[in-house]
Amino acid sequence: MEAGDAALILAENVERRNLSAGQRAMARAMLEPEGKAGRPKTGEKSPTELGFSGEIVRMARYVLRHDEALAQSVMSGAVTLSAAYYTAKAGADAKERAAGQSRFTEA
Repeated sequence: MEAGDAALILAENVERRNLSAGQRAMARAMLEPEGKAGRPKTGEKSPTELGFSGEIVRMARYVLRHDEALAQSVMSGAVTLSAAYYTAKAGADAKERAAGQSRFTEA
């Protein structure tokens, strides 16, 4: 199966299934982890047309980049996207602080 085929299947299922906005945004993030610049091509739906904002997709991509297991929890409905985002952000901030402290102790 080619990437385009997978994208079409996912897009169709996202629209049909009873998913929360956070789950739809995570599906979009998993489909396009890096995102696309510019406007959607003809036939593609924008995040707004799919029922969520571009900001929620950015949150989903952040979670996906920092904690794939947490992203899967969002997809399963076990965790909301907003809770996952704050958890991923807290973890990333803690790692950053720890890295900063280790630089001071090594000097």
